[in-house]
Amino acid sequence: MKQLKRPIILIIAIALLCITTFVGYTYKANRKMAEASEWAFHTGQALDHINNVRMYANRLELDFLGYLRSQDSSYLLQKRMPDSLHLAAALASLDTLLAQEPLQKTALDTLYQLLGRQNSFQQQQLSAVSIPDSAAIPEWQRSEPLLSAISTHVQRMYDRQMQIQEQQLATRSSYAARLYQSGITGGIVLSIILVMALLRINFIMHQLRTTRVALHDHGQLYQQLVEASGSLMYLTNLKGYFEYISPQALALCGFAPEELLERHYSLLLTPETFQELRAFYEEQVGRKSPITNREFEIITKSGQKKWVEQQITLRYQQGKVIGYQGLVKDIHEKKMLQLAMEAAHQERENLQYLMQAILQHTPTFVFIKDLQGKYLLVNKEFEKVSGLAAHEILGHTDQEITQPIEALKWAASDQKVIDFREPVKMLGSLERNGQTYQYLVTKYPLFNANNEVYGIGTTGVDITDHVSRENELLEARTKAEEARRLQEIFLVNMSHALRTPINSITGMAYLLHKTVLSETQKEYTEAITASTEKLTLLINDIAAISNIHAGRLQLEKGPLNLPLLLQKSMAAVRPLAETKSLNLYCDLDENIPTHLYGDALRLGQVFGALLENAVKFTAVGNVELTAMLLEEKDTAVRIGITVTDTGIGIEPGQQENIFKTYEHTNPETSLYFAGAGVGLAICREILHLHHGSIAIKNRPGPGTTFYVELPLEKYNVPDTPRQALTGQSLEGKKILLAEDNPINQKVVRYTLQQSGAQVDVASDGLTAMQMMMQKTYDCILLDLQMPEMNGYEAIAALRRLGFTTPSIATTASTQHEAAEKCMAAGFNAYIAKPFSPDELVYKILDLLEVQAIAAPTASPTPPLVDFEYLFNITQKDKPYLSELLNTFTTTAPENLDKISQAMEKEDWEEVKFWTHRMQASLAVVRIASLNRLLLELEQDIEKPSPNMAQKKLQSARQLYEKAATLIAAMQNTL
Repeated sequence: MKQLKRPIILIIAIALLCITTFVGYTYKANRKMAEASEWAFHTGQALDHINNVRMYANRLELDFLGYLRSQDSSYLLQKRMPDSLHLAAALASLDTLLAQEPLQKTALDTLYQLLGRQNSFQQQQLSAVSIPDSAAIPEWQRSEPLLSAISTHVQRMYDRQMQIQEQQLATRSSYAARLYQSGITGGIVLSIILVMALLRINFIMHQLRTTRVALHDHGQLYQQLVEASGSLMYLTNLKGYFEYISPQALALCGFAPEELLERHYSLLLTPETFQELRAFYEEQVGRKSPITNREFEIITKSGQKKWVEQQITLRYQQGKVIGYQGLVKDIHEKKMLQLAMEAAHQERENLQYLMQAILQHTPTFVFIKDLQGKYLLVNKEFEKVSGLAAHEILGHTDQEITQPIEALKWAASDQKVIDFREPVKMLGSLERNGQTYQYLVTKYPLFNANNEVYGIGTTGVDITDHVSRENELLEARTKAEEARRLQEIFLVNMSHALRTPINSITGMAYLLHKTVLSETQKEYTEAITASTEKLTLLINDIAAISNIHAGRLQLEKGPLNLPLLLQKSMAAVRPLAETKSLNLYCDLDENIPTHLYGDALRLGQVFGALLENAVKFTAVGNVELTAMLLEEKDTAVRIGITVTDTGIGIEPGQQENIFKTYEHTNPETSLYFAGAGVGLAICREILHLHHGSIAIKNRPGPGTTFYVELPLEKYNVPDTPRQALTGQSLEGKKILLAEDNPINQKVVRYTLQQSGAQVDVASDGLTAMQMMMQKTYDCILLDLQMPEMNGYEAIAALRRLGFTTPSIATTASTQHEAAEKCMAAGFNAYIAKPFSPDELVYKILDLLEVQAIAAPTASPTPPLVDFEYLFNITQKDKPYLSELLNTFTTTAPENLDKISQAMEKEDWEEVKFWTHRMQASLAVVRIASLNRLLLELEQDIEKPSPNMAQKKLQSARQLYEKAATLIAAMQNTL
């Protein structure tokens, strides 16, 4: 019914609104039409009165003319007087009717004036003496224009009033039409509303019928769902006796529904539970709470207890509670799980107490801070470490409880943890009881459920003993590295000391070989050459093993013809094998590519050493070289190479030692056979750099088999042989040689002259610089170790002076750092002694083909003393400037003397102090070259060299003396 009442009320309201609107509009239209009718009647009266005015005005004129013509006074008394009264009455009526029409009222006022003028004229004529008709006629004719004006003005008023009447009639017709239209529209609207109301009522009635059916169906469906679900539904009266119970009672409590009907619900409860529920539901009735939920245990028919959840809804009838409607769900499993979780929670709390106990007694200090750096938790170990009680730490920051420097350090690490959201490890030290303790501190972010950092946790472990052991190990390691460094220096120095005389012997043998010699002399010369080559190989082996130990052995890969390399290695040992009557066999797989990529020199060294060892340790029998293509891909191959001999062999226990440095299979071999015992160690390292391997294979009988497995990349570009040298290879080239060794001077000069070059020789770097300033050269050869000025200093000075001449460094050092240092100093190339003449010539030719270093843009040379700066800071105050220069020339020599005295005592800290003191003076009296020299001296103090420091100090004195001369000249002008 509510659904029906609301639409009907709405439709009635709409209908009333429409009717009210229509009635109001009709009333307004009738009123407007009545007003229009009244105005039309009013306008008709005005028209009548205008006609009367016209008529009576004309009659007065005719009466006036009749009197003039007849002189009959009856015209005045019988006719003129009534007409005047009628005219006045008509004008008065018009004045009343036209009061609300401004235009007509104005016209009426004008008419009044015209009629007044007419009346005045006629009165003048009537009061005059009577004259003959012939004389009166002309006077009458003079009043015709005034009469015409009155007639015209009256006509205009008439016409205007007619227009007003037509407008009022049109308005009346319009309102009449609107009234008619509104009547029709209102009828249509009311008809539509009525039809809609009937349709809506019909729809609502149909909907009500449908809703009743649906409610009935839903009620049945709800009952079916309740009965089909696992929930039990029941109804009881207010006293608690069952009136209805669903079939789920059997599954829930073991009772059939009929067993529980008209029985009290306390049947399913313990007395304690019953008392609790009765009080609870009596309170619900008292508070009239519509719905309540409660969890409790019931007793099933079998006596088992089961947890249920019950929802009770109060039942009403005529506003009075008559009973309960219950919905019971089986939550036994859920409740048991909940109880288990609560037990687990309790266990977790117990575990937290346990963790707290561990935290308080662990030897690791632990604390937690918030994002503002305030301590939230500390354990006893941290109290012990910090020396403060917990109440003195909690709620405070590091700035409040530690030294400022330590506080800043802790704050910086805290911020790093917050910013990067990652743990941070750091080392810290604390003083306690007069002893320093070292701690490994780990700080880590603490995240909340939203993955936001809300705090910082920190743990610290005492690593004092560990640090002590580590320091001991570090000290031992330092000593070992120092020993290895000394060994490396010894090897380098030995190599350097041997290379210079070997280079001289090689050069002299080469020059001797170029002369006319007898057969015996040639034999002796070749023996000298062969001995120096072996000695050179031995030195190279020692240098190579030194590089291996230092991790500096590098490959120079290029095009490689492996079959040809193996054949050359076999050919190299053939003369020795023939002297021992050994058979040499070489079996190379034809499928091995000839264009591969690798270090041909190093691999030649490997296979040469293997074959040489095989021949050397074989007295009778064979030496066999075999190479097989194991695998081939588009860009790489894998090759297996074996070197087999029938020599003395290697004991199984010695096979691992054979690849160690300076090792032989037994002491007798080192005495009987020449060698330093580094060859196989070098071979293994070279093969490892090629990602290959070497091993010894056991074989029956005497002899040894070395197996090499070598992966190599393919190289598609064929190797183009280098053009042979001729006597004119360096024709027209001017070369400057700076070398302090007389023998090496002769060898290099003769070699280069034989190639067509013009060679000038300097015995030190200073002389070489002087010669460069006097003459232009195509190339410079600078020995790195020379008196007065070494090669590094000479090339650096030449580059600073703007010389871009290609330069080659020559040295007996083979250290990799030496080559890098040469390139950094300004050299274009590097060649190590001993070198062959052809190698030197090829190096020069390669260098001259490379474009020289671009010359720097010329810039004006700055003055030695920056007097312009002094003028600016003193504002050209001559007394002040003179005093400033006097102070400088007094203190500068003293500072240089102090530096010299400190150098003699090798007190480098003192040298550094006085160097800084003088640099402070040079910040005012600017001498750029002197300041730069003092900076270099200060850098050299890190690795002091007394000779170099003395040289730079001497140069500094010379620069100061030049500057002092300029300063004295300037003072003379002040």
